[in-house]
Amino acid sequence: MSTPHKHHFIPAFYLRQWHGPDDKLVEYTIKHGKLIPKPVSADATGFERDLYAFPDLPPNLSQFMEQKFWDYADRTASQALGMLLAGYPRTLWSSDMLSAWVRFLIGVHTRHPDTMPEIRTAAKAIWEGSAEQSQRRYEEIREPGDPETFDEWIATKDPLIPDKAALELVMSSIDNEIVGLHMMQMKWRVIEISTTPRRFLTSDRPVGMYMMKEPNGSITMPLSPTKLFVAVNDERYLDQFCQKKDREIVDAINSDHLQRARKFVWAASKSHSQTEFIRAHMGKKMEPLPFFPSLSRYTASVTQAADE
Repeated sequence: MSTPHKHHFIPAFYLRQWHGPDDKLVEYTIKHGKLIPKPVSADATGFERDLYAFPDLPPNLSQFMEQKFWDYADRTASQALGMLLAGYPRTLWSSDMLSAWVRFLIGVHTRHPDTMPEIRTAAKAIWEGSAEQSQRRYEEIREPGDPETFDEWIATKDPLIPDKAALELVMSSIDNEIVGLHMMQMKWRVIEISTTPRRFLTSDRPVGMYMMKEPNGSITMPLSPTKLFVAVNDERYLDQFCQKKDREIVDAINSDHLQRARKFVWAASKSHSQTEFIRAHMGKKMEPLPFFPSLSRYTASVTQAADE
């Protein structure tokens, strides 16, 4: 098997829903202040080279996250997406498929090139932050002839353990069981628009998560140019949302998701109206940094150590 260096942060199976008859969609980027549309295939966009690689690990592990973790997650998520698009009722979903779709939503939200450095830094800090506790425990079991420090002992057993631990911590931060369980308990619906020529666009920040812990908390994600995934804590808010006109729904979702776009917006076709809409909204309200404030305390510790 060849080593995969194109690491898609927006999986191609998802973007293919925007393919036209020529098996291409339109990629929009902003370069030097200018909006650039380009017809491309889903496989040729939404990726960064070696984004999930751990180069300090041996070849069989350096690409583990892309070759194993994301490969499995995306294959199962593709099946779940197919079930959503086909209208399978929730009662027919297996627990594996529910987990696959939830993992996909969380994964797409966290695997972006702008978020990965933050997650990697936090993972490194968590490992380094455990050094004092590890040393204390090591001293309790240390035998005559053993090295004086836990780090020295680790080096004699497996010098790659810190890097392996970082890989494991990055994957566990993405495969979040607490958030995943909450999302599986939300009420889901796929909304299809049919009374307007307007179409859903998507971007490199396609998952909208809002006030997840609140009664009016919700998740939105365009599934195709005509279908939208919505999950809510309280179904009454979903009923209210569905009462809106199709044009209102499309414009509201497109505006919200495009304003958070950081690198790309994708459309099923190029038209003057779409281009102007994208130009007016793309990247206007990007999420503030850090993406994950709860990780900032770990990040701060690593930054402080580096400065010292």
